[in-house]
Amino acid sequence: MARLLLRWLLSALALIGITYLVPGIHVSGFLVALLAALVIGIVNALVRPLLVLLTLPVTVLTLGLFLLVINAILFGMAAWLVPGFTVDGVGAALIGSQGRWLPVPAVWHHSPSGAGYLGPAPRRKTPMSQDHPRPHQEVPQARQAPR
Repeated sequence: MARLLLRWLLSALALIGITYLVPGIHVSGFLVALLAALVIGIVNALVRPLLVLLTLPVTVLTLGLFLLVINAILFGMAAWLVPGFTVDGVGAALIGSQGRWLPVPAVWHHSPSGAGYLGPAPRRKTPMSQDHPRPHQEVPQARQAPR
């Protein structure tokens, strides 16, 4: 639960940072940024899979670049739903939808757990790791000393 809240907070902070970098994206305050981050997350969870499925032929033809357009559409949809969060045009939505995710993986990559957001989880030692042979492997026989 704490990771979800931290990710939500980071998304809101990234959204505020994008307002300073991209002209045409405006957020009226931190609470609006929190609400916008929540709405973007919900829209991405509910609407994005349907849009990706419906536009799959176009996405394949463009080698996946149409996903950028889908992200921009969903970003604009969130701006339409949240009062106080505005996006002035397609270009701002395209840049804002991509730039909003940049800080999140960077912070998760340096997480205290060491697993990171981008990297694999740390390996744990299991009973079948190095101490025990695998079931399909032969057990090496110990050599007897010559007499």
